[in-house]
Amino acid sequence: MTKAVGIDFGQSSIHVTHVLQGKRELGFEVVGYDTIQLELDELGRPLSGATLKALQALKARGSLEGDTHVVGLSGEDITIKQLTFPYRDEKKIEQTIAFELADQISFDIEDVVYSWKLTHVQLLDDGAERATVDVAVVKKEAIENVLSVCHAVELEPRLIEPSSTVLSHLYQTLSRHHISTPPIESGEAPAVLMLDIGATTSDVCLLGSRRILAAHTIRRGGRDMTMAIAKALGRSFIEVERQKSQHAFIEVADRLGSIPEEKVTSDAIKGALDPLVKRLRQIVHKAHRTHHVNIERLILTGGGSRVHNLEHYLQAELNVHVEPFKELRSWLSMVAPAAQTVADAEAQGYFPQAAQSVAYAVSGLGLDNHFPTFNLRQGDYAWKGSLEFMRERAPALGLWLLSLFVLFMGIGITKNRVLVKRHEDAKAQFQTLCQNITGAPDLSPQTCLDSLREKIDGTTGFQFPRTSAVDIYLDVAKAVPEDKEGEKRKVKEIVISQENFRLKGTVEQVELVESIFNNLNQVRCLTELEKDKTRKLADGYEFAISAKIDCLAKPGDIEYETVGSKPPPRARSAKASPKRPERKSVKKPALTKRTKPRKSLREKKNIADLKNRMPYEDDVNSKSGPPSGPRRPGDDVKSKLKAIRNPMIGSALTPDIISNPALVDMPEGDEEETEEVDEEVDAEDPSEEAADGDKGEEE
Repeated sequence: MTKAVGIDFGQSSIHVTHVLQGKRELGFEVVGYDTIQLELDELGRPLSGATLKALQALKARGSLEGDTHVVGLSGEDITIKQLTFPYRDEKKIEQTIAFELADQISFDIEDVVYSWKLTHVQLLDDGAERATVDVAVVKKEAIENVLSVCHAVELEPRLIEPSSTVLSHLYQTLSRHHISTPPIESGEAPAVLMLDIGATTSDVCLLGSRRILAAHTIRRGGRDMTMAIAKALGRSFIEVERQKSQHAFIEVADRLGSIPEEKVTSDAIKGALDPLVKRLRQIVHKAHRTHHVNIERLILTGGGSRVHNLEHYLQAELNVHVEPFKELRSWLSMVAPAAQTVADAEAQGYFPQAAQSVAYAVSGLGLDNHFPTFNLRQGDYAWKGSLEFMRERAPALGLWLLSLFVLFMGIGITKNRVLVKRHEDAKAQFQTLCQNITGAPDLSPQTCLDSLREKIDGTTGFQFPRTSAVDIYLDVAKAVPEDKEGEKRKVKEIVISQENFRLKGTVEQVELVESIFNNLNQVRCLTELEKDKTRKLADGYEFAISAKIDCLAKPGDIEYETVGSKPPPRARSAKASPKRPERKSVKKPALTKRTKPRKSLREKKNIADLKNRMPYEDDVNSKSGPPSGPRRPGDDVKSKLKAIRNPMIGSALTPDIISNPALVDMPEGDEEETEEVDEEVDAEDPSEEAADGDKGEEE
């Protein structure tokens, strides 16, 4: 944020205000204020060199530090003129304004500095435009005097403004609520008159709607009132000046003095202000007659305005509502020095002497678009910003950059040559070592490395582990046991990178940290485990464990795959693989003869021989033809058994089958039982099988 510093060079004191640009309603904030009294003679005039000495004291306090500095010139040295042009083109105005101005000033145009701004454009009936331009003119000598004092304390002001017009920034920015809106019964536009009573002069600024209507400087101020009081009371100027802010009093109709001294003081002040009051009446009448505005109120500022009842006196004399600018107190009461707070805040409730310094600082921020700024730093005295500074020093800066470029180029070429030489030496040394080891000359580095790797581990390619971050994560998850009652644990963070591992969590008991650490120490690929300091929490303990990831140093059950060669066998873990559970045979209950008679071993043997010897002829005499669809081994046996039971296809039976009456007399459904018996052969008791065999022989 920009920090602007406004400096008001008064005839009896210097006031400095610091304003910081911000995002508040007004767009700024007063962050500092300081003032210093000048050394005066017996008549209240500053001594030679008093201004420079006061500036040096302010600089020593640090009161002059800021980004933008704005100073002012007294209205005694400045003349403000109004010029009219039959066009509004600003380029044309810039080219012709010097000729127009030369006819209206009494000295040579070459000896002055002027600043102008377009204030009003009027559209005529014929469609043409007429522009009104305000011009501030000052002698070069006055500019040189101000800059010489500033340069003596290494101060470079960016703006130099007239003291009579700077009040417009203060009013427009800080007091927009003072201007009322039309309509007015007289039909005139509203206007505001600002009066700043200084030590030797008083600045008057007439403000209309969005522009300055008039600006004047009157040679009458607080010093004239002090001298009049001192003469009336017979006291010294210095004694009266010290007591004026507290005892200066002026009588009005309903506020009369209570002691004779107040009556004498009031008459002296009225006599001193009489020229000022007459000039103010002329300005008010001219505003009605020339500018066609109605002055709603007069805003009173300046150190000379601290006279008691002054606003009531001016209101009665001018027939205009007069009020002090009390809003200054809210901005300066927190940053003003203690002496100023006691002298001014308690006596008047505001700081009228700081009005112009605040206005200069606000002008430096550039917040006021309705009232353009007069900047008297023009021509040879123009402020040299960053662009002008670079232009003046462009040749020297270009030479310096060229020298720097040549220097860096030389350094780069030298480093490149050194690195090339080192690379060649390293390559020659590598080839020599390769030839000594392999015995083959002129091998490329990659070929040499492949040859060495093949001789060392029998591979010619590269190897990569089959362990990933997911594998490590699963192993870590196993190492951190699940929660148990009274042993709650929580993992808050786990980081697995290419080379590092970190685990952070909380436990209910501190002993669990050591248990988790020991478990992680058994995890593959985790080496150099370190345990951070355990921190006590409200509901447990917080721990952190870090480690290095090196699967080659701690492989565990890692396997490698070699590109271009046969992979080595997988390393088995120490844990034995679980045995396959033995199959238990369940003995089925024996069948009775009435349900499914048991068959002998001979019958089973005949059935097995039938499967091997019988040709596929079950459907030779079938009218429907061979069955559709794929054949299964069980279909042959089933079809042969059906042929035995069917006399229509008895010609398909072999002699072995006909000679066996047991097969011919087999009841229906035995083919299914045969398959069940085949499955239960291993589960039958041998003794029972022998008995069945004897029974079959008898039959």
